[in-house]
Amino acid sequence: MAERASISKETALGKAVNSDDRDAEVLENMGITPSEMKRSFNVWSLLFMSFCTSVTWEAVSSVVAQALTSGGCSSFVWGFVAAAAGAMLVVSCHGEYASMIPTAGGQYHYVAEMSPMKYRRIFSWYAGWMTMIGWVLCATAGTFAGVMQIQSWIILFKEDYMYERWHTSLIFMGFTTYYSITAIFQLKYLHYMIFLAMFAHIFGYLATPIYLLVNVKEKNTAKYVFTDFTNLSGWESPGISWSIGLLTSAIGFVNWDSALHMAEEMKDASKDLPRTILVSVFGSAVLTFPWIIAFAFCITDIQGVLSGPVGLISPMAQLFYNVSGGIKQQP
Repeated sequence: MAERASISKETALGKAVNSDDRDAEVLENMGITPSEMKRSFNVWSLLFMSFCTSVTWEAVSSVVAQALTSGGCSSFVWGFVAAAAGAMLVVSCHGEYASMIPTAGGQYHYVAEMSPMKYRRIFSWYAGWMTMIGWVLCATAGTFAGVMQIQSWIILFKEDYMYERWHTSLIFMGFTTYYSITAIFQLKYLHYMIFLAMFAHIFGYLATPIYLLVNVKEKNTAKYVFTDFTNLSGWESPGISWSIGLLTSAIGFVNWDSALHMAEEMKDASKDLPRTILVSVFGSAVLTFPWIIAFAFCITDIQGVLSGPVGLISPMAQLFYNVSGGIKQQP
């Protein structure tokens, strides 16, 4: 108690205190025992982790078939703008909560603190389970998307490959086993892996549109990119079709809350955590939009891409295959 009083006194006097002490004081004032976890994350490492869990351009590219069949380029382009605007509103609210309640619980703790006493338990219980289920499903979907990308390239470039569903399951289990071992036993290497993943994220972001813009000679017109409406969804209502295509962009703004759940492992979380999540979502939106524009200009034959061997599984892989000319036949 004396130590806590000393910390509070120093803060009140405006003296410099260790960021760990400030974080501990915030938790203690809320009646929470400070975490035993080491506060090893700073702004940059947590920001990179947030970028690498959101992987906005990669996520959008993995499910772009939905936008192309349900709304076409207009749904792909303007749907992303709508999704980004909505995501910024959500992350702004979370940033405000994170500055006041910088705990690893995230959403369920925010709900518990902000709800009326009568409904606190049921609301926070619901929020906690929804958050956990969402993370399980997002982790599964993200891993599965990576597996399907790998299999798409194998299908395209290895003509004698016979696809089997158990191949997907086996690769998926390999990924999840590796992730689990890293998270449990090799956490000290996570920082290095995050920086490596960020390098791959940036390299892919630059390489993919540059390749398409250079190699696609006859591109779509600006009018087509910004106004085209294609409805291959089976729904007669244009509004419903366009809204279904909006899901492609929405998936690019999930998992950014990973930073929230690292609050008790971040230095000076009450100040830097809100900045981290805001920069992560805003940066992803601003950087991914030109990537989407470049993609929309280069996908000149939607039907040809979607009808390819892996068009519905991985339109991006199919597009690159078509643009590159596929496998060169040996004389």
